[in-house]
Amino acid sequence: MQINAQVSFSKFRHDQDNDTHLVVSLTAPGKEDEVIRPTICIVPCIDVSGSMGGPKLEYAKDSAIKLIEHLKPGDYCGLIAFDTNVRIVVKPQKITAEAKNRIKAEIGKLLSGSSTNFSGGLLTALEEIDKLDLPEAVLQRVVMFTDGQANAGIATKAPDIIKLLTNANRTTVSAFGYGTDVDQSFLSEFARTGKGNYAYIQDPDGALSAFGKELGGLLSTYATNLVIRLDPLAGHEIVKVITDVEAETEAIGGNVTIHLPDILGEEQRNFVFAVKLKEQKQAFPRPVNIFDLKVEYDVIDTTGKKERKTAETKAKGHFVKPGEEDSAPNEALDNIIALAQIVRAQIEAEEQAKKGQFAAAQQIMQKTSANVRRRGRIGVADAGEAIAARLGDADVYASGAGYLRSMQVGGTRGLGGAAYAADAAVDLQNIGVLLSNSTQASTSSSFTQASSSCGQGDGNIPEPALLVDVLGLPLQPMSKRST
Repeated sequence: MQINAQVSFSKFRHDQDNDTHLVVSLTAPGKEDEVIRPTICIVPCIDVSGSMGGPKLEYAKDSAIKLIEHLKPGDYCGLIAFDTNVRIVVKPQKITAEAKNRIKAEIGKLLSGSSTNFSGGLLTALEEIDKLDLPEAVLQRVVMFTDGQANAGIATKAPDIIKLLTNANRTTVSAFGYGTDVDQSFLSEFARTGKGNYAYIQDPDGALSAFGKELGGLLSTYATNLVIRLDPLAGHEIVKVITDVEAETEAIGGNVTIHLPDILGEEQRNFVFAVKLKEQKQAFPRPVNIFDLKVEYDVIDTTGKKERKTAETKAKGHFVKPGEEDSAPNEALDNIIALAQIVRAQIEAEEQAKKGQFAAAQQIMQKTSANVRRRGRIGVADAGEAIAARLGDADVYASGAGYLRSMQVGGTRGLGGAAYAADAAVDLQNIGVLLSNSTQASTSSSFTQASSSCGQGDGNIPEPALLVDVLGLPLQPMSKRST
């Protein structure tokens, strides 16, 4: 994996403090032969309450059945269903031809019932996975298929349900929301806390495509348990973490540590920091070290076991005489910075919108967009204005929920969203955000095929690259990177 750390300007006046930005980038390999397909344990947890009746439940069932068809022998899967009560329909177990047929048949039998014990379904799924006591190299995920209208069980309020994710241990949790009445705010925050993905499902093809991308993301996982540590040198400071990630800042020395659940093959993750470079006694003839960067992560080795790896680099800055400093930032880096600033502004603006302060919300977005536009980042500024337009009043804010969730997720990590609102997908792609890697794209496409030559219960499920060949969709590395 490549790591890089760069400041937005290459030359700074030595005789003053300089406020600037640091961009840290991690880039995972994109060649299929460099990414080992991990073993996965995935448990669909399907909401069969009354509010999920009709098309919602059918979309969920179709997606879950397609999931089972794409698992290979040696993976693990089970099935949990919940309404007022929680049922372990099929205990999580190793996939065989017989197990696949049984799970698919049980999914087909699911019918809608009464209330929504979301918390009970979640906890049961997590407990059943834990009972397997799987090797650390096995990726574990629960996927909640629901409209998010929890009204039964030990927790029914969003904050209380999210707190239950402390029981997840090393299992990640995604959420797929169905119907126009879905609680997108809750489910997106729930999935974020669960270190999984959130997708809003609008139609049958959307359901299949989104779940295909979800599975493709798991299959193309390159590294897990990433820890990024950034250490300032020579009195320089990290002022703020701009990128929307959870970060720990040490009071002594200003060190910053970021924890990430995973990075996918072909993915570039960018992290933006506001930094202050301290005045120097003299100019220097060449760049000097200003920040140390260390990244630790787990990969699956050729034997299927986890291997801990470490990579290090340094960020450099060039302190020069007055008049020799750069007058403009590096354009590519500034585009990354601008997008991070727009996402951060959106988070702040939506806090105001939730309080009914829509004028204040729009002002936050418009101010940030204007700043970005003055720097020449026109596309990103346009995206910021589009976000502002969806914060005009309560009705506009509610109707724009899908777009807003998509822009926040995609602006932070394009490959991390299982589905995007159509208008948001266009805006994100227009500013260079990569929304799928090749495995996600091919798996998503295979989910929406009318028929498939694999997954008919014979247990002979090809590896991802072979699956793509069978479907006539050859893997091709994508050159565009998320910004």
